[in-house]
Amino acid sequence: MVSLGPLYRVVLLVVALMSGILSLVREGLQIADPSHYSQRPLFFACLRVACILAFSCLWFEERRARKSAESQFNSKRPALDLQLATTVWTYDQARQVTAFFIGASLLNRGEPTVVLNWRATYRIGTSVEPMTRFHINGDYSVQIGNQELILNNANLLPLRVLEQAIGRGQFIAGRVLLAIPGNRKAQVEALQFSIDVECEDYLGTVSKATYTPSSIPLEHLETHHAERVRLVQSAPSAPQEASQPRPTPAPAPQTSPSSKQGESGSNES
Repeated sequence: MVSLGPLYRVVLLVVALMSGILSLVREGLQIADPSHYSQRPLFFACLRVACILAFSCLWFEERRARKSAESQFNSKRPALDLQLATTVWTYDQARQVTAFFIGASLLNRGEPTVVLNWRATYRIGTSVEPMTRFHINGDYSVQIGNQELILNNANLLPLRVLEQAIGRGQFIAGRVLLAIPGNRKAQVEALQFSIDVECEDYLGTVSKATYTPSSIPLEHLETHHAERVRLVQSAPSAPQEASQPRPTPAPAPQTSPSSKQGESGSNES
């Protein structure tokens, strides 16, 4: 099929209109009132109408083709869905930061991609503070009651999705480790905070989610299948949970590198 340029298509449409329906309009008007509708002005009036209709048809056709192309292009882009689950928190005295170990997952509904950038902000009312990544070397343990959660770099979601591409329909879960300066124990126990997390792939596709602590206490420590948990025979006093304020427990020796810890539920966004 021969592809004609836009100008030739406009000319063909004008000729078709002038020799078709507009020709009948001209004849009808001249028969109805020949004194008012002279042949020459009526011809040029119909020609202007034909040109307007031809350009309008061409514009609508180009617009439909552009939308179809955009739809096909967008369907081939990555479509990331970030979800946040329960969170374990601890105050690291050595680094003087409150660290949050957020359970997270990524589902890709589009083309394969690699996630490069992660950003997070800590919110208390109208106050917004940027959070930093919490880096660990080797194993890092956090004790929750009589359970000890042991994490390493293999459990971290940002590293997992950086080292391997996420395919269409693939689901990857892990932990996102974030830190905020200072001891935020009072804020965590009072449920006064929220954490906004977003990730971005190499094409600039952004997925966002918000962690908001829940007032419903957790009945047990929720972990991913690749995380290690072991029971502690001599457990210290129960730690504080971010989802339910409790009195400060009496200090006791810890078996983990952190001194205070807790776990909370979340409301996913």
